[in-house]
Amino acid sequence: MFRQRLPFLALLVLVATITVRAQQPSQIPPGPDVRVSDGWYHLADCSIAIGRQAPSLPLQQALRQSMRACPICEPLEHQPEWAAFVKAHGESIKAEVKAKADAEAAEAKRKAEADEAERVRRLKELEDTRRSKETAPVPRLTEQQARAAAEAALKDTNGDVAQFSAKYRARVRETSPEFVGPVVVYGSPALKIYAAGPVARFEAAAQDRIQRRLPIAGALWSPDVAIVVVPESIDAPDIKQVVVQRSEAQGRAGAETQATALSNTLAPHRLPNTPPTSKAVISGEVTFPMSAFEPGEGVIVRVIAVPATGAPLNRTFTLLALRGIQ
Repeated sequence: MFRQRLPFLALLVLVATITVRAQQPSQIPPGPDVRVSDGWYHLADCSIAIGRQAPSLPLQQALRQSMRACPICEPLEHQPEWAAFVKAHGESIKAEVKAKADAEAAEAKRKAEADEAERVRRLKELEDTRRSKETAPVPRLTEQQARAAAEAALKDTNGDVAQFSAKYRARVRETSPEFVGPVVVYGSPALKIYAAGPVARFEAAAQDRIQRRLPIAGALWSPDVAIVVVPESIDAPDIKQVVVQRSEAQGRAGAETQATALSNTLAPHRLPNTPPTSKAVISGEVTFPMSAFEPGEGVIVRVIAVPATGAPLNRTFTLLALRGIQ
């Protein structure tokens, strides 16, 4: 094991050595001032330096920036002091520049590897959390629990349906955190389709009783899932049929089972606040057994709404989405 770690330890030592050397202050003097432009250093009276209005820079810095002697004014030929400086310190400056570049590259590589390791760790953590949520048993409210939550939510709301809904859902989430109410199957300005499980259907029944100023104790409880079709305008497509297909990992590839509809109230209705002569649009709900929407390893459920004309409207529910249908 120790021998296997030797190359890695040697790499760490090398990176540390390079970094220390790169961080050490340079002992090389700044040298004479030169004019710099276009990757060259020039004599002060060089035509290029004058034309470019080249700024002044110590020769050491010019060499650190990999600048070369101008081929026009040939400063090293005319300034022996400059030539001596380059001869005495040129290679040392190159070595320092390389050490600094190596240190920066090593640090960039270390940071990139650390960032990648952290990214992989976070992805694994998210995946583990997702799998844990998907495979955990779905907490289901009983009828008695749903009625108790509704009665508790009704207090201090003064018959306000919106307040009741918010408080009811908050109480339900104490037991079943993934509950959000009816789940959208399809949504457009003209048509809304929802999937509502027993808890969501009971909420709607209680809301209706509150609006009619009736005791919510009379709200009906249904153990099934309703696919609710709600047209918002006369331009909404007429939904003639709703189909629920379920496929499971242990089943034959491509095999799907079609859930049996328990009831169907889809029928043409005139929308509220429309003239008596306005077009009737199909609305209502189709109910299916809760078992058709029960999550499970590899389970996929497709809800398909078939209009009188045009392409089917559908949504595919995987494990996490299925857990929200309650």
